Amino acid sequence: MAKHIFLTLLLSLGFMGLANAEYNYTCENSEDSFFYNQSKQELTALKPLPDFDIIYSDYQNWDSNYLVLYFFNSPFINHNYNWFKINDYEDYQNFNATLTDETDIFSNLTYENGSLALTWMDKDSSSIGAYFANCIDSYLIIEHEPNLINLVDPLRDNPVLISRCDDIAVDITKSDYGGGIEVAIYI
Repeated sequence: MAKHIFLTLLLSLGFMGLANAEYNYTCENSEDSFFYNQSKQELTALKPLPDFDIIYSDYQNWDSNYLVLYFFNSPFINHNYNWFKINDYEDYQNFNATLTDETDIFSNLTYENGSLALTWMDKDSSSIGAYFANCIDSYLIIEHEPNLINLVDPLRDNPVLISRCDDIAVDITKSDYGGGIEVAIYI
C-alpha cells in the first residue's frame, strides 16, 4: 500500500511539473528597432527589449487555459501593456501573438527560430513602432506553492503540519532526514 501511494505521488508531481512548464526568453535588440511619432514626425530609438516568459494563462482552470507571453516591463513607448495572447503556437521556437488588450494599440509579435519581430501602431496618433531582436530561450519549471495546514492527527492526538498541493497532502513534521515523509492522497 505504501509503495502504491509513493508511486502515485511521484507520478502526480512529474505530471504537475510538465503541466507547469514555461520558457524564458532573453533578447538583444537589433539597431533597426524604432518608434516613429507621426504627429511630431520624430524617430526615436527604442529602449532595450525586456525579457519575456511564455506561461499558461490559468493553472487553476485547464478548460479555459491558453498560452500567454508576458514581458517583465512594457516594451511600448506611451503605453504600459505586458500581456500577449499566443494565437498560433507551433512550438517554443515558432509562434505569433497579439496584445490581450488592444484598446490603444494594434499589435503583432512573431517569433521564428530565435528572431523576434514586434510591430505596433497607436490607434489615436498613427504612430508606429517595431522591435527586431535575437533571443535565447531557456526551459523553466514553475513550482506550485503548497498550502500549509495545521491539523490534529486523530491517531496520535498531536498537532501535525500538513503541506497540501491540490489532492496530495504531506505530513512535513515527519520530513526530517531520518523520519521519512507520510503522504495522504485525498480523492
